[in-house]
Amino acid sequence: MANLKNAVSENVVVENNVDEIPENNVSVTNCGDTLDYVATGSQRVDLTGMPEKFSGHFFKRWQQRMKILLITKGLLSVIMTVCPPVVESDPKSLERQALWRERDEIAKGMILLGLSNMLFDVYCTLHGTAKDLWDELDKKYNTEDHGLEKYIVSKFLRFDMKEGKSVLEQTQEFKLILHSLREADMELPEKFKVMAVVEKFPKSWEDFGMTLKHKMKKITWKSLMHSITVEEEHKKAGYIAPVEFQPKAHVITGGKQAYNSKNKQSPSFKSIKAKLKIAKKPKANRPCWNCGQMGHWAKLCPNKKAKAQSGGPQVNMVTGGTSSNGYVSINPQIFTIYNSNEWLIDRGANVHVCADKSLFVSYQPAVGRTVMMGNTSAASVQGIGKVEIKFPSGKILPLHGVHHVPEIRRNIVSGSILVKEGYELSFKLNKVVILLGGTFIGKGYLSDGLFKIVVDYFELNYVSENCDSSCLW
Repeated sequence: MANLKNAVSENVVVENNVDEIPENNVSVTNCGDTLDYVATGSQRVDLTGMPEKFSGHFFKRWQQRMKILLITKGLLSVIMTVCPPVVESDPKSLERQALWRERDEIAKGMILLGLSNMLFDVYCTLHGTAKDLWDELDKKYNTEDHGLEKYIVSKFLRFDMKEGKSVLEQTQEFKLILHSLREADMELPEKFKVMAVVEKFPKSWEDFGMTLKHKMKKITWKSLMHSITVEEEHKKAGYIAPVEFQPKAHVITGGKQAYNSKNKQSPSFKSIKAKLKIAKKPKANRPCWNCGQMGHWAKLCPNKKAKAQSGGPQVNMVTGGTSSNGYVSINPQIFTIYNSNEWLIDRGANVHVCADKSLFVSYQPAVGRTVMMGNTSAASVQGIGKVEIKFPSGKILPLHGVHHVPEIRRNIVSGSILVKEGYELSFKLNKVVILLGGTFIGKGYLSDGLFKIVVDYFELNYVSENCDSSCLW
């Protein structure tokens, strides 16, 4: 062991022929600062793959790594057993004892080489076997690790993420604390670790954390890290860049008046009438669509004729039972209803469309642009800009490249554009949920066959007897 100490502490190369190494004499070959192998007797052991030197902290970690190294070298049994005695009746017992002592010297040398310089100077003079050295280290430092465990638990409980610092980086720091707990034989269930990370989010991440809590039954540590990465990138970006599309929309619109006193039936109305054609039945069994009275058809209704002759405004209405591309004219006496600020999700539209110019946060006039409506008619685009939809959750859905079409009756959000920009639309029963990277953004409900988004503001739709235009929604 004296040769071993001198070779390490003085950084001297000791080159011996392995065949000439005397029994029970340890030799170390050192190239610079790297120990290549340790040899004793007739054996030579490769020292590559040695664990980090033990300096007095995290003993269990070092102990486990040293055990792995001893196992790979076939020397673990040396630190677990005592030297076999010599039996006079067994001539091979002396040979077994010599072999054990030789392996014991190698194991002891490897343990000493795994210590820092300060601890090496302390324990290299210790007399005894490798097992004695191993037990001495375990007795001293394993007890001290118990005090360190209390510090790790305290650090786990006091850890809290701070604003202005990367949540992903802070999660990695928290992962190191969890690793230290595992090293201290205090392994936590994965679900508990995920919940602990969510609870330690900063205040600006509370909404994201609430969304994750609703998914806690199926979320894993891997999916948590992925969700945090996506959310952090989204927060850094601030918004999603607009995507250019060809101006062709599959939207629902009323367009111009379907008929007036001069032109009672436009071509579009005739096509609708053909689709809604009803089998002839006795007049007494079917009420008038216009006034609700029995005995005449709607086209012969006297109330309708009187209203048409008066030149008053007409109204097209959408009823719950109409076809997807048609409207039914009922109750011409109804007051005119102005456009509302409701937003509908249309998965067939490839542009966002808005009728109210006041909703735009940025706006540029457009000349010569048109969009195709669901009824194959073209509508003029007055401008293109950006609209921000605010939800009750506080989240904002930015819509880029929104077409300003005053003729539209309800504002349209293109579902295909949202999907291409990374949003996820989850349709379940009569509800739609908008997600981004697993984070809840907003929701909507089924209304008249379309999904209406629930927004944070509410502007009352009012009626007027003096308005000249006639649009519903």
